[in-house]
Amino acid sequence: MASIDEKFLTAKQSADLLGVTLPTIHDWVKRGTLRAWRTQGGHRRIAQSSIDAILRQRERELQGLQKETTLELLVVEDDPIMVTFYQSMLGSWNFPISLVACSNGFEALISIGQKKPDAIIADLAMPHMNGFEMIRTLRERKDLHGVLIIVVTALGNDDIAHHGGLLDKILVFKKPPPLQQLEALLRAKADSLQVATPSNTP
Repeated sequence: MASIDEKFLTAKQSADLLGVTLPTIHDWVKRGTLRAWRTQGGHRRIAQSSIDAILRQRERELQGLQKETTLELLVVEDDPIMVTFYQSMLGSWNFPISLVACSNGFEALISIGQKKPDAIIADLAMPHMNGFEMIRTLRERKDLHGVLIIVVTALGNDDIAHHGGLLDKILVFKKPPPLQQLEALLRAKADSLQVATPSNTP
């Protein structure tokens, strides 16, 4: 039985408030999603409190979406096949990630000047400015110390040493890169940035 103090709306008013059709309102009443009663004339009267509950749930869902932040990934790679590989790889991951690709270190520095990435996957052997020079330049900038840098290269350890090596905390993988490890590293970076990263587990 309806409470005397509770406010009730017509089906049309309810549909307008919720932005749905009248058949949807009738369906929700049948399912119990909306609480309602019938007048002696057979008209539905729907509890305002049940409509408010749906509106609050929508607001919570919207707030959750607003908190979702895209992980900004910069790929520095002169081989277009590898760039396509990374694009395909990211497309299979179930969390928000945006990829920008540059073909050498010089282009990458210009891109970083326009928008700071959260993570960088870089080759080392590239024209114009190689990965060694780019990484050293990046590490000189204090505002970029929090950027995750991952190197994916065909160069061997001796070749890397010959070029002066890499700075501490630079992760190095051989081509082709291990997908699961890359995903784990980028997910961990995303988590540190409070990026929403739903699990791939069904």
